[in-house]
Amino acid sequence: MSDIPEHATLSPAKPGFRGVTLLSLDAKGRLAVPVRYRDALFGDEQKLVVTAGQGSFLMIYPRWIWQPKQDELMALPSFDDAVSDLQRRLVGYAEDVEPDSVGRILISPSLRDIAQLGRQVALVGLGTRFEVWDKSLWDERMEAAKTKFKKNTLPPSLEGFSL
Repeated sequence: MSDIPEHATLSPAKPGFRGVTLLSLDAKGRLAVPVRYRDALFGDEQKLVVTAGQGSFLMIYPRWIWQPKQDELMALPSFDDAVSDLQRRLVGYAEDVEPDSVGRILISPSLRDIAQLGRQVALVGLGTRFEVWDKSLWDERMEAAKTKFKKNTLPPSLEGFSL
């Protein structure tokens, strides 16, 4: 069942999460979600999915957005090694989380290890999801991206894209 809940304020046509917010994980690995995102992210359902990204970062989705993506991924032929590896990474590490009374979510030790998260993290809004990066890895990634942009080495898939 992938119906969009009535409270939903996000859709691919109306992305709600934008920007980079620098935050600290507390000693227990809890991340305080900024107030400006809580209504859209938590809504009435209060359920999120945190999972490993394809690199050293995590992804956070409202559950109603994640579930169709998971269903689509699990419908792919698992006898293909690349598909199986992606299923293991994205679905195998996926964890359902709910915010506590002050809007914090717990990032498990296994997910913190995968993303190499230290105390300082970058919460990156990307439309209908967030990425969580260790701040130093985020800084390195953005520096590398700057170099790519300067060299004008954008991938062919961005041909014709303009701002």
